[in-house]
Amino acid sequence: STPIEGLGPVLRTEAGWFVGDLHAHTLHSDGFGCVDPGTTASRGCQPWEVVEAARARHLDFFAITDHNTTSHHADLATLQEGLTSMLLLRGQELTTFHGHANVYGTSRPIDFRLGFNGRSMNDVMDDVAHEHALLSINHPGRDTGDSCTGCGWDAPATPWNRIEAMEVVNGGVIEGRTAGMPFWYARLNEGHHITAIGGSDDHGARSPRGHIGWPATVVHARELSETALLDGIRTGRVYVRTRGPEGPRLELTGAARGAPREAMVPMGGVVNVSGGGTPVRLAVHAVGAPGQRAEIVRNGKVITTLMVDAPDQQLSFTLPMAPGEWVHVLLRDAHGMTAFTNPIYARN
Repeated sequence: STPIEGLGPVLRTEAGWFVGDLHAHTLHSDGFGCVDPGTTASRGCQPWEVVEAARARHLDFFAITDHNTTSHHADLATLQEGLTSMLLLRGQELTTFHGHANVYGTSRPIDFRLGFNGRSMNDVMDDVAHEHALLSINHPGRDTGDSCTGCGWDAPATPWNRIEAMEVVNGGVIEGRTAGMPFWYARLNEGHHITAIGGSDDHGARSPRGHIGWPATVVHARELSETALLDGIRTGRVYVRTRGPEGPRLELTGAARGAPREAMVPMGGVVNVSGGGTPVRLAVHAVGAPGQRAEIVRNGKVITTLMVDAPDQQLSFTLPMAPGEWVHVLLRDAHGMTAFTNPIYARN
């Protein structure tokens, strides 16, 4: 059986923004990049040291997602008993010849064998739904080949209307040909509401190459519990800090022009517009990003850029939106993207 409440108790009962990493590995699968101090030989990463590396990054939540197994969950349950500052999420990485996907919120192994006895992604989603779990497509834009079997996503007949999340940033791959953002944009332009998340995909937590928390996913949830975090991801009130937990804070809200302030909807929300298009007022709140640029992206194209001048700044912008369109915000400094929000959607 699999408890719906997760591995441990509710760590915080108040609503808020929680920062975490949703993708990492241990020796329960292929996390063999750990190195002891004073040595150079790599060895398997024990669950306790991967968890400790995450705790040292001051994360609020952390998921270990070993490939095609949940054998690490027993270790995590024991470790959670001694953790009061960080919540451990149950995860597993379904690793197929047609793509990888993380499943969160269950300890029951989900059958990853796409094509075996006719098994399809719809069957996978049925199993995930039965467990009240959440599935996220991993690194969908990566190349598939000998170096990474099935890493890019090409599963036939993927039911995109059932996919709730996607790993848009995997490790340090933020932009470019193999990044996840173009793939995500294409699904959004098809009309799907899919929450963008990030994951470090760390395989060597205790080593100079360890990068747990890079990127960091920031989720607004009603409390710090597994169920609440997964519900928060489903709502889309989520943003990603591409360089780790110390990155800028970023929030996007919107409403039809003329609507009262209390009508502003958060990221993941829907603004009602007319068929001919309606002016939509956007509010961007950026903290810790002075000197950066905020790019307003509609339907995958940058339509304007606003400068962030102060350490804590509110920006506003109005743009026309028609039913089926979406808008989100990217932050950039001189070295590239530092954070991005999930979209606000326009519907009839």
